[in-house]
Amino acid sequence: MKKVVIVGIFLIFLVLSCTLILANEASVESNVRVLSNGDESNESGNGGGGGGGSGHGGVPAAPEPEELGSCIFVDKSFFHVFLEQGTETLSRLTIENRCDKEVDVVVDARQLSRFLKIEETNYIEYVIPVGEKKVVNLVFFADFNEEPDVHTGTLVIAGDKNKDIELIIEVESGETFIAVDLTLNEESKEILDEEFIDYILSIYDLKNQGVNVTIETIIKNMKDEEVYSEIDSVFVKNVEDLQRQIRVANLKTGKYILYVKAEYRDRTVVSSEIFYVRRDNIPIYWILGGAIALLIAIFVITKVALRKRRVIVIHKKKYQHDSEYRDIYPKKKKIKKKKIKLKR
Repeated sequence: MKKVVIVGIFLIFLVLSCTLILANEASVESNVRVLSNGDESNESGNGGGGGGGSGHGGVPAAPEPEELGSCIFVDKSFFHVFLEQGTETLSRLTIENRCDKEVDVVVDARQLSRFLKIEETNYIEYVIPVGEKKVVNLVFFADFNEEPDVHTGTLVIAGDKNKDIELIIEVESGETFIAVDLTLNEESKEILDEEFIDYILSIYDLKNQGVNVTIETIIKNMKDEEVYSEIDSVFVKNVEDLQRQIRVANLKTGKYILYVKAEYRDRTVVSSEIFYVRRDNIPIYWILGGAIALLIAIFVITKVALRKRRVIVIHKKKYQHDSEYRDIYPKKKKIKKKKIKLKR
């Protein structure tokens, strides 16, 4: 009996714990998606890039410090920067001390030091008094010999707690003959693993002379790791709008970037969009239904176990079950029963 009760309590605890964990994960994923849809204002490089960029990035407003669990407030949550080879652009990041004491804040850009410097370095420490703000100048740049591509990474703000500012940096050639624009379908901006990603790829022949363009389609995670790529070619004259679809398996839950590199005559332009892979959450009513079914099963098992342990005493003789004495006393309807403990 004790074993049955212990097992029942353990199973109830397990079901309730799983329910709370799943509900919490669904809530966290929902918050992340809402954060990414903040107000946008593009951060562009000099000239804006020959390819025109997708322009779908931007700098959403950062969440309030209470949501981040910190009293250090940062006014940006990510940067999406467009650069041509040999250019640079200045952006600003404001850090505010809302703590009740002076704080040391470290700004660490070493992960993408090829494209970002902070006051001529990539690692700097500031002391910010109570209630004051520090404006940090971020210089994004691309060398003349930098290969056109799209890169992802993080700018780390380390204070009372660490905060990662996500970075997307597009680098392309200057003075190109073509331009590209990638636009994700609305339903493909948030998908399950192994679902199709639908998008429109627009290719512009700026000289209107007819060109054969090499297209490389790539997916990266936010650690600048490539998880998918394919190459093909397209003939374009004037404008070509292509409806495309790809399917990628084994993507973990999180944020990714889909982008294209279009090359013609050793000149490359790029365009990108962000999408999310989310968990296939189990509906809450399924979880509750399973919990109820499990509780019913535990109740039935417990009743059966108790019935098997019940002993019926008739004329000082012990019987384990009703069927054992019904054959002996078929006409006796009421028989005095009592429960006793069996000796092990």
